[in-house]
This record gives sequence, C-alpha cells and structure tokens, in this order.
Amino acid sequence: MLVLGLETSCDETGVALYDTERGLLAHTLYSQIAVHAQYGGVVPELASRDHVRKTLPLIEETFAQAGCETGELDGIAYTAGPGLVGALMVGATIAKSLAWSWNIPVLGVHHMEGHLLAPMLEDEHPQYPFVALLVSGGHTQLVRVDGIGEYRMLGESLDDAAGEAFDKAAKMLGLPYPGGPQIARIAQRGNSERFTFPRPMVNRPGLDFSFSGLKTYTLNTAADCRANGETKGEISEQDKCDIARAFEDAVVDTLMIKCRRALREENLKTLVIAGGVSANTNLRTQLEKSLAKEGARVFYPAPIFCTDNGAMIAYAGAQRLQAGQVDSADTRVRPRWPMEELPPLSSVSEASGAAGVDIVFIRELRADTIIGVYAWERRVRQSVVLDLEMATDISEAAGEDALQHTLDYAAISSRLLAFIEASEFELIETMAERVAAIVLQEFAVPWLRLRLSKPGAVAQARDVGVLIERGSKP
Repeated sequence: MLVLGLETSCDETGVALYDTERGLLAHTLYSQIAVHAQYGGVVPELASRDHVRKTLPLIEETFAQAGCETGELDGIAYTAGPGLVGALMVGATIAKSLAWSWNIPVLGVHHMEGHLLAPMLEDEHPQYPFVALLVSGGHTQLVRVDGIGEYRMLGESLDDAAGEAFDKAAKMLGLPYPGGPQIARIAQRGNSERFTFPRPMVNRPGLDFSFSGLKTYTLNTAADCRANGETKGEISEQDKCDIARAFEDAVVDTLMIKCRRALREENLKTLVIAGGVSANTNLRTQLEKSLAKEGARVFYPAPIFCTDNGAMIAYAGAQRLQAGQVDSADTRVRPRWPMEELPPLSSVSEASGAAGVDIVFIRELRADTIIGVYAWERRVRQSVVLDLEMATDISEAAGEDALQHTLDYAAISSRLLAFIEASEFELIETMAERVAAIVLQEFAVPWLRLRLSKPGAVAQARDVGVLIERGSKP
C-alpha cells in the first residue's frame, strides 16, 4: 500500500511517500525557522500561509524523488492534531481535496502517534510492548505502548514541556530561536561543576514532570551573573555556556530518572524516545549508559525524523489505512487531542471487517448537573461534556435517505440532556453507566463508546472523566 503523508501541524512542512512493502520511498521537508526567528517563536498565521505556499510543490518534488505517479497512490495521511488549528487545516484541506480528486481513502493521523512510531522507520526497530518517552516543544509524556493504538499514559508534564523549557531558557540567555539546538551547542563548552540546577519532581513518587521551576531557576541564575559579572548588567559568553550546561544536565537527568522508574514499574526492558528533544546527543548518551546497566535498550529515530516530518505521518497513516480506518467526508482537525482516545489497530481491523456496521457519533453534548462528593458540589450545578459513538447500520437509511431507518440524534441528545440535568450523583462513573444503559436499552444500540468529562474539576488538569465501551459490535 502506497501512502502519501502530509505534516503541517506547526512550523515545518513535511511530505513523504511510504510503501508498506518497500518502506520509505522519498521524503521532503521545509523548515520555517527563518520566517519565525525574528519573532522569537512561531507566529501561527505566518505558519499557515507558508504551508499553503509550500505543500503542493513539496508533494510534486516527493513524487519526483520516488519515481512514482499519482495514479499509483493508495491513500493519503495527514496530521489532524494536535497542533496549530490554522496549520492543521491547511494540511487537512489539501489531503481531502487530493483524495477526493484521485478517488482514494484519506485519514487524519495523531501527531504524537506519528512521533511515537517514527523509530519503526529504522532497520532495527523496537518490538512491543515498550515504554515511550515523547519529548518535544509541546509535549513531554511517558506512555506504555502494547501496540498501535494501545496506549496507557504513565506520566506527563504538568506545566511546560521540556522542549518549551529549552526554548524559553535560550531566550533568557539571548540565544536565537529555536532554542533547543542553541542550548545544546553552547552547553558543550560549559563547566558542569559551576552550577547545580534542581532536578524537579524526581524525589516524589509518580512519573509526571514539571519544568516551570527549572525555567525560573535559570532566569534567577542569569540575573545573578549579570549583577555580579565583570561587566555589570551583562552576561558573559562563558556564563551562558555554564548556565546552558547546568540546564541541559538537569533536564537530561530528570528525563533519565523518570524513564528508569517507568521501565521498572512496568517491568519492561525497552525504551523508545521520540520528538524533537530526542535528537539531543547528551540525552541519548546518558540514557544508553544508564539503561545498559539495567539490561535495557533504547531506540530512537534518525535525527532527521526526530523533528516534525512527513515520513512518520505516512508510516502511521499506512498502518491504519491498511487496517481499514478511513476519514468521513467532513474536514475536522483537533488542536487538542488526547492520544488515549485513539482506537487500537485490532479494533479498527475488526470493525472494518464487519459488513454493514458503521459508527455514528454525537460530540460535545453539554449539560449542567449536580455531581460530586464534596458539600459545596451538592449546592451548585456543574457542567459535564458527553461524547458518544454508537454502532449502527446506515446502509438502509443512506439508500432511502430516510430518518426512520437511522438513529435520531436529536431524540438521543434530548433524552440524555433531560436525564443528566435531572440527576444527582456523587461519581461521574455512576452517571456514565446510567447514560450508557439508556442508550443501549431505549435506542436499541448494540455497542457504544462513551466519554463523559467534568471540565475544571481538578486545578492541574483541563478536565477529568471516564471513557467506557459497552455492548458488543455486530
């Protein structure tokens, strides 16, 4: 299966052709660093415009490199999220348009799943299960991976991602954008014994990260150097190198300690690191040394595939397209998209092999209700958000274009809204089970996947809730 991959989630335009039998045939990449450097960070509108200008020429160049014709293509994969919404829409619109004109399937791919699977492009790649450290400008996550789509979040950053902290620390030192490579470059000339930066959260149980305090420590250290240096108000080049070395060592040690802990807790011996920060040579060296002592191995992509690229999207998309997963006709991107919501590849294959079974959905159904265990929660109404996927057969309804042969979304929504708003529960788990029972029993739905969340319930999280599946697919 020959798949075209498009990556446009942020400030790099990546295009690739991947064949499930022959491997990666060609890839091209355009970086917008020069466009955004003068602003010290990515300007979303400029990023979107550059994707518009560059994507189609890169597609033509990629086909030319591979020696392929568009008629040989079997599918298109594009990054549907997470990322900058405007940039995502460019890739999604181009992918959908080309797929429609060429009459081939198209699929939106999760950006971080692409990074996670990037090491699979190498000749020597990991076997499942393994622990993955996804570390980039926007994400720092530890994930247990039992297969494609079989992900369990072990820990993540509670504030700044590691890559974001690198960029901000570089800015404090007056280094150009992007900051990560600049910090790594001057850290090589730094004195590792001059400053000792804290290793945040390593003495606490758990696998979450926090880099905001380390960023503040960097700011204060730089301020001390300016105040006490030979030239008042200025920071010397050696000061910058020493601070960069201390900062990089602190980040690397923190990541290394958490990775070791994750492997021990999961009783695994394989670690994958991916994402832009995984290109850091100090991080790779220290992880390899540390894990070798425990009989564990570390895998990572080639440096060119650590940052955003089309090859990882083409590979991830090819696996899911080959299993039968395809997009609907509408164009939908998700700037925020929890990776745990992705379906396992095994369930995709089962669903695609079941004749006459389709999935319909209701998204972001909002209601106010009494829910919670605390006294104050029993006196106020809080918002909950419901996402619902239901198995049904749409062939008869589509053939006759008649409502009576399909599920009535309005009726389901009204029934569930009325139930939720009239209910009082202590646990969101109880509410989820009752809602699932109503849909299964009253609307004769054989299978459903239900996500019920309570935004703002925990100060450190965007929302909390439950994701359940009930019934059986026909």
